[in-house]
Amino acid sequence: MCIRDSLETDYESGLGIGMLIVFFYAVLGGMKGITYTQVAQYCVLIFAFMVPAIFLSLRFSGLPIPQLGFGWGGEDASVTVYYDSSDKKDPKDSKAQHGHVIFMCGGPILWTSKKHNHTGRTSTDNEYMAQGHACTSVMWVRSLLYEMGFPELVEQPTPMLGDNDQATKLAIDDHMSTATRYFRLEYHFCKEAFEDGSTQPLRVAGSENYADMLTKCLPGTTIRHLRPGLTGYQPHPELPKPSPD
Repeated sequence: MCIRDSLETDYESGLGIGMLIVFFYAVLGGMKGITYTQVAQYCVLIFAFMVPAIFLSLRFSGLPIPQLGFGWGGEDASVTVYYDSSDKKDPKDSKAQHGHVIFMCGGPILWTSKKHNHTGRTSTDNEYMAQGHACTSVMWVRSLLYEMGFPELVEQPTPMLGDNDQATKLAIDDHMSTATRYFRLEYHFCKEAFEDGSTQPLRVAGSENYADMLTKCLPGTTIRHLRPGLTGYQPHPELPKPSPD
């Protein structure tokens, strides 16, 4: 039984009640032994945290309150993920590096840069495994948003953008060949997510794949091009259209 059902109230009301309770006990019980020096320290900490947040909110949304600026200005609040894998194998174990980053409201909310659990024989193998890892993170974020009371943010399939044509097609089509038939079953999770409407694999150019920075060393020009979009300081380009069936 969830909290909303047990207390017979919605999340917004429950959050407000909880904040009032915490405030009440903090004022009546927590102020007994406090000194003016501690009050000054708390004020400095609050000021140090709030000033950067206010300036960032003013810059991106034009609103002084960061909470009101969340998703402001027509920014799409849906979830988007970029994934990538390097094909450069570690000489010690022949495993490559993979990474993915999940965006919401134009900014990164989750990112990963790790070595693969298994050795990939081809670039398609490595990219397909990277897509599988990204898909598990996407499904968790979608479930979290749904449980938090934002089902409208996960009504549509989550775009999953990678720069390998074969890995993208393999998640959509039931095509098998001698080059792909040995792929481990656990990485076909991304195919199931596509079939149930949770994800939409899309092809993006390698020069516009933000996850590329999480998998390999890149030239300075490429880093300067991708860094603003990766960190949320630059709007992302329009999503590519799904390939026709």
